[in-house]
Amino acid sequence: MIEETAYVIDTDPRHKRVRIQAQRQTSCSHCSARQGCGTQVLSKYVGKRTTELWLDDPIGLQKGDKVLLHLSEGGLLQGSFLVYMLPLVFILGFAIIFDMLAQSFQVAGEWPAILGMILGLIGAYRWMTNIQHKCQHDQRYYPEIVQLIENRAEIKLHRS
Repeated sequence: MIEETAYVIDTDPRHKRVRIQAQRQTSCSHCSARQGCGTQVLSKYVGKRTTELWLDDPIGLQKGDKVLLHLSEGGLLQGSFLVYMLPLVFILGFAIIFDMLAQSFQVAGEWPAILGMILGLIGAYRWMTNIQHKCQHDQRYYPEIVQLIENRAEIKLHRS
């Protein structure tokens, strides 16, 4: 399981859902090559980015609560494969097929392979859109709120 902390920024008690906000983390704080790394330099200029999601509320959270999220590695790997590898496989596959067809019909030039790449990209986009609609409510691809780390009410009591 992959763990991440997030804050509740909005609640919908009627549907038992909360909107959470998590700060995207880089691995720079854990790396020994902090000074000579290009990733750290880029992250300073890009700034801190956040992600917001609506999730099911299993424990009755309030705005401002800090929670612990779990995401399954399998869902992350499958999602990453779909986003990165599927388009690459489609682009290369279509380019090779169109190039082989062009050679068999004795068509000169590289335009059939380029056309195949474009059609492969379009095909991958269409397939990924279809898969996204099918998997939109599949909980394997969403984080799950597993623990309340800091309660907003407790924080107010400690500050008073």
